[in-house]
Amino acid sequence: ISSSLTSLNLGLNSITGTLPPELGRMKHVVQLNLPLNDFEGTIPFELGRLLELKELNLTSNRLEGTIPRGLCDEGRVNNFVQFYSCNAILCPAGTFHIDGAANSQGACRSCPKAKDSLSKLLGRTTCEEEDFLIGDMDGDGRQSPREMLVLFYMQNSGLTWGEKYSSWINTAVTNCELPGITCVGFEIAKIDLSDAQLCTDQNGKQVPPDQCRGIPSELALLSNLEVIALPRRQFLRGSIPTEIGLLSKLRYLDLSHCPEMKGPIPTEIGILNHMKVLNLANSHFTGTIPSEIFQLTQLEKLHLSANHFTGTIPEQVGNAKSLREFMISRLFLKGTIPKSIGKLIAVENFELYGSSIEGTIPKEIGKCSSLKRLDAFNNNLTGVIPTTLGQIESLQIIHLKKNQLTGKLPEEIGNLKFVSWIDVSSNILSGSIPPSYGNNRMIKDLRLGGNRLHAPIPSSLCNNNKINGGRTRTYGCDAILCPLGYYDATGYANDSNGGCTKCNDDKTTIYLGSTSCVELRPEDILSMFYDVMRGELWDESEVHMWKSKTGICHWDGVVCEEDGTLVSLSFPLTQAD
Repeated sequence: ISSSLTSLNLGLNSITGTLPPELGRMKHVVQLNLPLNDFEGTIPFELGRLLELKELNLTSNRLEGTIPRGLCDEGRVNNFVQFYSCNAILCPAGTFHIDGAANSQGACRSCPKAKDSLSKLLGRTTCEEEDFLIGDMDGDGRQSPREMLVLFYMQNSGLTWGEKYSSWINTAVTNCELPGITCVGFEIAKIDLSDAQLCTDQNGKQVPPDQCRGIPSELALLSNLEVIALPRRQFLRGSIPTEIGLLSKLRYLDLSHCPEMKGPIPTEIGILNHMKVLNLANSHFTGTIPSEIFQLTQLEKLHLSANHFTGTIPEQVGNAKSLREFMISRLFLKGTIPKSIGKLIAVENFELYGSSIEGTIPKEIGKCSSLKRLDAFNNNLTGVIPTTLGQIESLQIIHLKKNQLTGKLPEEIGNLKFVSWIDVSSNILSGSIPPSYGNNRMIKDLRLGGNRLHAPIPSSLCNNNKINGGRTRTYGCDAILCPLGYYDATGYANDSNGGCTKCNDDKTTIYLGSTSCVELRPEDILSMFYDVMRGELWDESEVHMWKSKTGICHWDGVVCEEDGTLVSLSFPLTQAD
């Protein structure tokens, strides 16, 4: 056997015989893995001299005797030696463990001699008529709440959580004395590890997956648990166990900003009737948003933004009538906003930006009488901005930028007493700014650029020195919308470019608040004429094909030469040729 060998892995074979003492010559070996073979006899004491050995697995063989003490030095061969001594190398005779050695799953458990014909073997993984209990950290065949905490500690590299948490492994310290634990009547009610360095090594780096198993399903045995707070644990792995549905008193679950947490939201969460806060934002959860969540009539905050959820917003959303914060932005959702959204009379913050939501904003949203913030920018919303938004007296922020909304700016929105921030830029809105927007002295930010708006701009807006950062002092009406023939990336004058920029001589703009210049075409001029003259009210039989993608020579009332040159216009509606 070469003394320069650093790794020897011969597991899952059918090797027989004894372990040769010559293995002790491998002075530089780091890994020695020989499980699931048929080795017999004892473990050579020479193995205890392998000072560079960090990983040893001899389980599921037919070894007997004792384990060389040199292998049981604290923390040398594996981290669990300091907790279980030699039992972390191989379970002693008369005991067993599903992995053949004590580890983060629990201690070695006794196997009754009367039922065990193989009681002399070390590292056994089964025992007749006895089941191994994950979380049985002392091997007594039971799972206590204290053992559940030790299980969580050991399965998530507890030794490096920080000095504050070193007492977790000491079972002489009671549950209620542990840092991060809050008790009610001597029962564990809260686990808050928001400052523990979960799943890190001594250098603050991420540990391998087998050293970070996440939230154990056995934690559900803590039947009085009300709060689980594990936010911003960047290396915490795993998923939400389905057994969470057994925590009938749970009212607060925070796994936000845990980018290694994955998997679906268990539907069992829908039976946690006391749940008030569910925060999974900025993690890596997948699947669809379970409709069962909206059965939780006491739920007040639902934060699911910045995950990998797909599907649609469940129709049952309106059943969560206590919901105050509903945040589902930056997901992969499609479909429409359900009409049942109008049943959320307590919702104050509705955020769903940055997805692919389509269809119209339902008029029923006007029944959300407590709504303060509507943020649905960067979706595929179509149709008009519902006038029913003007019924929500509490509304302060309307953010609908980057959609495909059409129609007019609702005058009703300008009458809202508390609205301070309106951004409907980069849509297809037409018409002019209603006077009510100029009369409203609460509006501080008004972003309307990138639409199809035309004059006039209410003079009261141009003279409002508190709007858009007070830029009206310098730029006047241009601080509301760039004039014709000028443009800006935002659609209004700002200090970064010294005001709106004039188009080159060969280009212009056809709407106020343009974000770029265009070469003016007859189609553009007629489309603008249509908007200004409120063409949507014209008799459809008289304006067939107007604003369609067909050439203007096919628009009703437009006469062209054979070469496509426009000759005349006829508008029977106005009796003018």
